Amino acid sequence: MIIEATIPIDPGRLAINKAKRAGKRGGKPYTYKTPDYVAAVDELALRIRLARAGRAFVAGPVSVTIAIAWPRKRRKGPAIDLPMGDLDAPIKGIFDAMTQGGIWSDDAQATSLAMISMVDAKSPRISIRVTDACVDNAQGSG
Repeated sequence: MIIEATIPIDPGRLAINKAKRAGKRGGKPYTYKTPDYVAAVDELALRIRLARAGRAFVAGPVSVTIAIAWPRKRRKGPAIDLPMGDLDAPIKGIFDAMTQGGIWSDDAQATSLAMISMVDAKSPRISIRVTDACVDNAQGSG
């Protein structure tokens, strides 16, 4: 195992649909990251850096497991009583924070991703586990 960390943060702050907003600059459309999204990525990156405890960048391919605890359930629609957030919405923000937090030099090193979604109103959080992909593959084949 390379690193494991649980960070108390509302995963909705990292959702890509809240990360970018369209605007116009010089009459041309552009997108930008919202201040809350940038702050959430920075906060997550800082906590990851602290959990990493000075270890160097990971070299080579890695497997990533992310458990997301959302603060509430959906109240209507076909996904009623399921976690409020879409499972894929915060991936980009989490990966950006992991790069900024020094887990790896490039998120392309993640060759395997497993995700778990749940609801915990009292303790929304993101738990991350990063392992060497070669070790995972060797354990799985034996």
